[in-house]
Amino acid sequence: MMDSTFCINSAVMKLPELSAPLSRLPPWAPAVVLDGLISTAAGLVAFIINPLIGGYFISGHRSVEAAQEAALKLMGLEPVIDHRMRLGEGTGAAMAIDTVAAACRIMREMASFEEAGVSKK
Repeated sequence: MMDSTFCINSAVMKLPELSAPLSRLPPWAPAVVLDGLISTAAGLVAFIINPLIGGYFISGHRSVEAAQEAALKLMGLEPVIDHRMRLGEGTGAAMAIDTVAAACRIMREMASFEEAGVSKK
């Protein structure tokens, strides 16, 4: 996990210089999970350069740092989880990714009341 987390964090730090090309990605392009203060700060810089990139951001978890809260507010993001963690190494992102994946799967695969034959009575 640490190797992949390092790669993700390293990529997020490049967001400011990549913000223009990233904003031209199709709507189905992968999301970027901002995990904690440092990656959120990098995401904010990219967002200021090109606000369209904000649609690709997911805030993984709420940091205990006030600066992260301010940056998320500027980008209009709410963290997926808030477990008052301060562990580092992408642990919040790792937990949030599973939550986001589950939510996407539910939205994609769960039957509507009509499809499931649920009565309106």
